[in-house]
Amino acid sequence: MVILKSPLGNNLKVHEHFSSCFLSPEHTLLVWLPPSYSDSSSDGLAARYPVLYMNDGQGLFESAVDFAPHTGWRLDTTALALVATNEIEPIIIVGICSEQRERDAEYTPTPVWWKHSGLAPQYAKMLAEEVKPFIDSAYRTLQSRENTGLGGASFGGLAALTAGFSYPNVFGKLAVLSPSVWWDGKIILEQVHPAAKTSRPRIWLSIGTGEGGWLTDWIINPVASARLLRDALTANGWQTGNDLFYLEAEGDAHTDQAWGKRMSAVLKTLFPKQSQHDR
Repeated sequence: MVILKSPLGNNLKVHEHFSSCFLSPEHTLLVWLPPSYSDSSSDGLAARYPVLYMNDGQGLFESAVDFAPHTGWRLDTTALALVATNEIEPIIIVGICSEQRERDAEYTPTPVWWKHSGLAPQYAKMLAEEVKPFIDSAYRTLQSRENTGLGGASFGGLAALTAGFSYPNVFGKLAVLSPSVWWDGKIILEQVHPAAKTSRPRIWLSIGTGEGGWLTDWIINPVASARLLRDALTANGWQTGNDLFYLEAEGDAHTDQAWGKRMSAVLKTLFPKQSQHDR
């Protein structure tokens, strides 16, 4: 059952207790609506909007601070400013909240012996077959893959890749920030080639050069791992500047604040303002 709470702020709605047939824990969905959502178009028809789904929804929205205190991304503030200056299309942003005790399991694509893990395929199935249909039925959305994005950071970025590779006809845009490429011997790299045989999603991929310390660099080496993913994508047909956009953010750490800072570029790249002729 889904319970809709009162909006947080003017544009944010909360759907609690979203249950899934594929994962046992319930999830909370936070839905940010652009200011124009309540308006009608000049021809009297209510407009429909592209949708960006984001993992770790509890950290995204400044207007949800009373609901989720750790909101370092400030994604609603960023989107609002870009819509106001006509730099992006008005979009709906859906945050899928995670609980720490289940997050690592739901966001990792394969099980390992030392950690509860490997439920990302089921999580992807929930997003594609339950969450998206619910949002499409509850809100005025543009439902095509070209108008549907999915993103996340760290393990959330890994989960976005898993879902995007598994459901390329659902998610046509991926925002992948500081992905945990290192997971299970960099197994995500093995999923690139099969994904290239389908409708490839446009991917915005980034890493911060200041992520980790000497120990993290020795074990994981985030920048080198991100470059391996970039190179695997280009080797399998993705074209830089066309359907792959890669950034090494100088000095950025592995933090919500760093990822939130990059989201302006993400939104402008994946959801640019379209002319009437292009629509």
